Amino acid sequence: MSVSKKLWPILKESRWKYSWLLCFFVLLPFVSFQSTLDPELQPRIFLISVLCFFFYLFQIWSEIKINYPTKQILFISSLIIGVTGLSIVNSINTGEAISELLRIFMVYSVLFISILVFSNQKQNPVLLTRFISISLLIFHCIAIIDAIPIIQPFFSSGKINLFQNITSTLSNKNFFSELLVILLPVSMFGIRNDKSYFRILYIFNLFFSLIFILILYSIACWIAFAISFALVAFFYFKYYRVEKRNKTKFNLTVIFITILLPILFFTIKNPLSVNLISKFSFAKEYLLHPNLTNQYSVENNNSVFDRLLLVRNSLEMIKDHPFFGAGLNNWKLLFPKYGVQGTEVIVSGVMNFEHPHNDYLLIIAEQGIIGLLFYLWFFIYVLRVILKEVRTSQKQEFIYVILWAVIAFIIIGLFSYPRSRIYTPASLMILIGYLFSGSGSLSNQVFTIKKYHFILLSLISFFTIFVFWIRLQSEIAAKDMMVSRVKQNFARVIRSANTVNQYFYPVEINTTSIEWYIGMANFYSRNMSEALIHFQKAYEITPFHLRTLNDLATTYEQNGQLDKAIQFYTKSIQISPSFDEARLNQIATYFNNSMIDSALFNIQRLNVIALSPNNFEKYVSFADVIIMKKLADSAAVNKNPAYMNRYYEIVRDHYSLNQYIRNYRGKNILKDLFYK
Repeated sequence: MSVSKKLWPILKESRWKYSWLLCFFVLLPFVSFQSTLDPELQPRIFLISVLCFFFYLFQIWSEIKINYPTKQILFISSLIIGVTGLSIVNSINTGEAISELLRIFMVYSVLFISILVFSNQKQNPVLLTRFISISLLIFHCIAIIDAIPIIQPFFSSGKINLFQNITSTLSNKNFFSELLVILLPVSMFGIRNDKSYFRILYIFNLFFSLIFILILYSIACWIAFAISFALVAFFYFKYYRVEKRNKTKFNLTVIFITILLPILFFTIKNPLSVNLISKFSFAKEYLLHPNLTNQYSVENNNSVFDRLLLVRNSLEMIKDHPFFGAGLNNWKLLFPKYGVQGTEVIVSGVMNFEHPHNDYLLIIAEQGIIGLLFYLWFFIYVLRVILKEVRTSQKQEFIYVILWAVIAFIIIGLFSYPRSRIYTPASLMILIGYLFSGSGSLSNQVFTIKKYHFILLSLISFFTIFVFWIRLQSEIAAKDMMVSRVKQNFARVIRSANTVNQYFYPVEINTTSIEWYIGMANFYSRNMSEALIHFQKAYEITPFHLRTLNDLATTYEQNGQLDKAIQFYTKSIQISPSFDEARLNQIATYFNNSMIDSALFNIQRLNVIALSPNNFEKYVSFADVIIMKKLADSAAVNKNPAYMNRYYEIVRDHYSLNQYIRNYRGKNILKDLFYK
């Protein structure tokens, strides 16, 4: 039988209601726009919103009855969206918060549509398995292509970091690994339940899913895999019964061998202990010496420190906003408020965090305990329905696929942010939608979705299309703006930034405002008055952004507003005491404002050992002029002969003063210099 004859029944069975599934699992995996900062997020949200809009539009003349569990899960989903919407009240950037609310709306729209797709009659899960497997095949093939240039060095060196750039079309290697873990049991189900000629596809997916999960080295994914495997195996062997024992043994053997081969390959090439021991040693060091998390040190340049910093500041934010949260999309803006420390890229504001790497911390920080309770209620209810099905159904093996996916998603959310993406949570919602599509004990129809519901959903989806089209175009312009900044083409920076819609896209992917780029370009173009206007706007958008605070202060100084300059330098230093650039700028401002004692006090608070070569030379130069000015002022009023002799000795031997400053590591440079 030809391949076309085998595929035709599948396509025929996939009526118009299934066309969106075809788009989701066949079209969306290819979506990766390199012209955007994040190749997948905005483009995929836009396309999913288009799919949802047309689905709702075609349902406007329909009235659909749903069962009680479906009503409950949709009710909980509506509450989640509603509570998320209420948190916009406290958002600093309302337009960006609205776009985040619409992204969340799209995720739960996928759930609703999945329920409707499967609701009229329970479909064989093999069809859904094939669709998902096609998407996995696409992701794997693209990842294999990514791996071709680096596979040879890997075999020669065996170093795992060679695979950091294998992302397929999911922006980040962790996102790719997370999706593979969540959808891994689909391939196992296909091997056991689909026709023999599809088994090659499932074995291929299972094998390469395990290969990539292992070599991409995401600890969160390994933990999720282990816990999901253990829990699903427990319920499977406790409740599931099969009649075809021989076939089952054969399929289990195939699955076992497919799993064993990549594990053996990985274990031989990359002993697990190397990286894990390193992480555990860092964790132990911070546990024994917690003060290290408050220090500037090169040793803090590790992921364990980053996580500790994220958790610490998140908990402080939660303490300030326990019940209703700090406001949607405010975490990334308020995070620096609670202090940043660690390494040069963090304390200088070069690197900013946009997420605490924990979905639950993000929700409670932005939406409060109420938002977190509703989010957890959703998964608790889903697990309750799954376990009911597990105990009562003797035929539905696909329920274990859904159980695995839900558990894995919950666990990964403790260490990463799958909820904040789009393809992974939407894939999970399709599986949950199949669960709630209704059969057997779940078939009592108690609620009707009416025409006006679909009209409202269509309007919201259309607005989502509008918003994310704007964000997509803005992100393309923002990337050109950032590239132009690197090339120091400041005129183009301004042109590109002016095409960005700053209501819906006020900050770029690094949590730096678009206004900052315009201010920076004007500053280096010597348009100080314009630079000040845009830095002031940037401060309103990102009030604790270190680069914004420093550059706003510098621009105030250039415009002659020295008091304002000192105010904002001080604010940036309060956030990051090791922000040497801001402290040096503040010292210069104090000196220019004839505040010599303040300049001297602050220059002695610099961590000289940790200064970069450029900042160290600034420190030497500043210390020189400050000391000489302080000595001159003292000499003008202090006519003590011993003092004057020492003063003239220092003035005559300026070279020795310079060398003394370069080698000095004490706490009171003037006193030690004068009385040495």
